[in-house]
Amino acid sequence: MSTRRLTWAEQFEEKGWHKGVDKGLELGREQGVRQTLLRLLRLRFGPLSDDVKQQIEAISSVERLNQMAEQLLFVRSLEEMGLQPGNHSKDCPSTSAPAAGESA
Repeated sequence: MSTRRLTWAEQFEEKGWHKGVDKGLELGREQGVRQTLLRLLRLRFGPLSDDVKQQIEAISSVERLNQMAEQLLFVRSLEEMGLQPGNHSKDCPSTSAPAAGESA
């Protein structure tokens, strides 16, 4: 049984396909963590304003979203997490908030 060598174009196509799959998996993880965080925020603090939802949607770091989910164990308000209605900007203030267990 012989194995055919891939042409340069086939190798390039296969590499691109693998990159696309990896990117899709990462985006899926990000979206899953974001949806979990939004659900936990709603359960803890009640209905969320559109501004708060937009602030969470603006965060693309899975690590930061996970840190915020951990913060839920220690905070008493959305404000303690840096989330407030009318506080939405391109650089979400919550991205610089201390991680769970750290002091401000």
